[in-house]
Amino acid sequence: MKKLLLFTLIAAFLLVSLGFASAASTESVVGVGCDPGLTTIGGTIYQNNNLADVISGSNVQVTCYDTNGNFTASTTSDSSGNYHVTFNETSCNFGDDITVLAQKNSLTGQNDGSVNFGPFRIGCLTLNVGIINVPLVPEFGLTMGIMTVLSAVTAFLVIRKR
Repeated sequence: MKKLLLFTLIAAFLLVSLGFASAASTESVVGVGCDPGLTTIGGTIYQNNNLADVISGSNVQVTCYDTNGNFTASTTSDSSGNYHVTFNETSCNFGDDITVLAQKNSLTGQNDGSVNFGPFRIGCLTLNVGIINVPLVPEFGLTMGIMTVLSAVTAFLVIRKR
């Protein structure tokens, strides 16, 4: 299932990039030159580890750690739980590390990855792609955190007495 989703997402990015490539190569013919390359980061926001349980409308923040600095872009996941953001290649390039944070209501999640597909060169366009899926889990407040620690300590003491 994950490989099918990954393949579908890459195919969609490549199909979309064909339109960019034709526009970019037309510009180079008239002497304007090539635009900088693009880096697209995308994935799916879902609940726990179930890719079928997608979460739409979650706030997504993508940070790319490039040698020129850290660059951040934000978006919202669509009705299928998918998100994508685009950086210029000068801000985020092949091999750069990525952190994706997602949040909706009391669900939060974070996942790390890298720009690991590319660079694809189509005419004048260079495209880099990173695919990072993020599982959201319920956020525990201070009360739940204290209760968890106390129950762990209690369980330890009970087991130790035996």
